[in-house]
Amino acid sequence: VYWVSSPSDSRHRTRTNLLGRGIVKTDLQAAIDVTRNDQNDYILVVPSDANAVFGVGTAVDLNKDRVHVLGLGYNKAKRSYTATIRSNQGTVPDTEVLNVTGDGCEWAGLRVLGTLGTNAGGTMSNGVVFLQGHDFWAHDAVFEDSTNAWGTPSVVTGGGTVAHDARFDDCSFAISGTGNVESAGNAGLVTLGHGNKRWLFNDCSLSLPAGSVTETMVAAGTG
Repeated sequence: VYWVSSPSDSRHRTRTNLLGRGIVKTDLQAAIDVTRNDQNDYILVVPSDANAVFGVGTAVDLNKDRVHVLGLGYNKAKRSYTATIRSNQGTVPDTEVLNVTGDGCEWAGLRVLGTLGTNAGGTMSNGVVFLQGHDFWAHDAVFEDSTNAWGTPSVVTGGGTVAHDARFDDCSFAISGTGNVESAGNAGLVTLGHGNKRWLFNDCSLSLPAGSVTETMVAAGTG
C-alpha cells in the first residue's frame, strides 16, 4: 500500500515520518511508478487541507495491471472532501488528464477534472480520461470537463479496440464549462472507441448544460 500526500498538507510531514518516505509519495504518478505490475497493489490518495487539488502537468499514466487507486474521505454528502486530480497544463495541455493502459485497474473516490481555461480545448484530444485497458472498474468517482469551449474531446474516451468490459458504478460524468455547448459537432459525454464492448453503467449521473438534440450522452464506436 502506497500513499499520496501533498507537501502543502498540514499533516504531510507527520504522515511521512510515520509511514516512511518510501511509502508516502507527493504525486500520484510517483506512487504508480513504484507499484508492482499485476500484484493488486493499492494507492491511497489523501485529500489536502481545504480540499486543495493535485495538479498535474502531464497525463497520469495508470500503466500497470490490477493497481487500485482509492481517494480517502469520499462520500455522497455534498460537503465531503473529494481528492481532485486536475490538469494545470496551461497553454500546452497534454492529450488527457488520466491515461489508463493497465488491465483490471480500480479507480474510486476521486475526481478527475479537465480545466484548460481559455485554451478552448487545446490538444486534449483524448478526453479527460483516455481508457485503453481491459476490465477497468470505476466507482464513486467524478469525471468532469470545465473547459470554456466544448466540442471535442469527450470526458471519457475509449481507446481503439482494446478497452472492453469497463464498469462504472455510482459515477458522475459532467460538462460544467460556460462556453457554447449546443453544437452538432460536439463529442459525446462518453465515447467508446471503435469495437469497445460491454461497457456497463450502474447508478451513474450524466450531466450537460444543454438541452439540444445534438448533444449525446454516450456514443458507441463503430463496429
